Amino acid sequence: MSDPSPSDAPPLSVEDGLARVLETVRGAQLPTLLEQGRCDRVAVDEAIGRVLAGPDKSDDGRDDSRDAPVRARWALPSAPLSIMDGYAVRSADLILARDEHDAEALALELVDESAAGHPSASPLEPGSCARVATGAVVPEGADAVVPQEDTARIELPAPEGKADAPPRVLVEFSSVALAQVRPGGWVRAVGSDVPEGEALLPAGTLVGPGEASLLAGTGHARLRVVARPRVAVLSSGDELVPIGETPGRGQIVSTNAMMLAAQIREAGGEPVDCPGPRRARDHAPRPAGRPRRARRGPARGQRRHLRGRPRPGPARPRGAGLRARLSPPPPPPGAAHDLRPAAP
Repeated sequence: MSDPSPSDAPPLSVEDGLARVLETVRGAQLPTLLEQGRCDRVAVDEAIGRVLAGPDKSDDGRDDSRDAPVRARWALPSAPLSIMDGYAVRSADLILARDEHDAEALALELVDESAAGHPSASPLEPGSCARVATGAVVPEGADAVVPQEDTARIELPAPEGKADAPPRVLVEFSSVALAQVRPGGWVRAVGSDVPEGEALLPAGTLVGPGEASLLAGTGHARLRVVARPRVAVLSSGDELVPIGETPGRGQIVSTNAMMLAAQIREAGGEPVDCPGPRRARDHAPRPAGRPRRARRGPARGQRRHLRGRPRPGPARPRGAGLRARLSPPPPPPGAAHDLRPAAP
């Protein structure tokens, strides 16, 4: 017994149709898409709103497996940074004055300055300190920062006979500073946010602005993302006229296709415009020199339908032409990681 023709099949409800679509989509799981090379390589800012497929190949060849998580290529922060505006010190200087000499205050000579983007180039010696700004690199040799609220600057006059010499500056650290100082105080240690090599995001993660910022900050300028799903939009009807044309009697402007295409793009897909029977016939190529024939209307009492009448010959699978148009070409040898879907 032959299968019923489309005209004999019962109508499909919206719920059943949605269930069929979702079942098909769930079948295209991430491992299958990666195996088929259905991925794009894009800049990290272009990956926002896309599904992460893995890291792009780095210069040294790391992180090149298809389903590997994206890892930090360097630590954050990559150097010890000051959390406060103040002075970088060797905590042992202040602890020694407090515990061994019962000092209530301590003065250290100011020898250098470290600003954001302009780190100090000289290591800090015992008995000295360096001015440091929030976010600046803590000088080598220093292991703590004292907030400027717990200090006072003392400018000493130039020595006699050396008026052109730069003035010496001492920084006095109060009893509060001595009581609270500790190694690592007010310092962001290297890798305290993200250690080098840490797995950041697994494949299958939807990339948002925060994820893109994290990946860019840890050394990823390009990423591999899953290719956008391609969705066919078929709008048919003899009463439809293109957008921009004035509809005649009994005609309307074709807006559903535009609306559906916008919704597909908004959801992260790529719409594929499939012209209906009238548009396909109107835009079909004609042999050179052959005039366009007037299109005949339907016979009296008949209406043109999308399915048309059955044609003789072997039955063609339903949707075969549409699947052929939407399916990408087979990947060429050696290019499984850099394929894009065929342009519509």
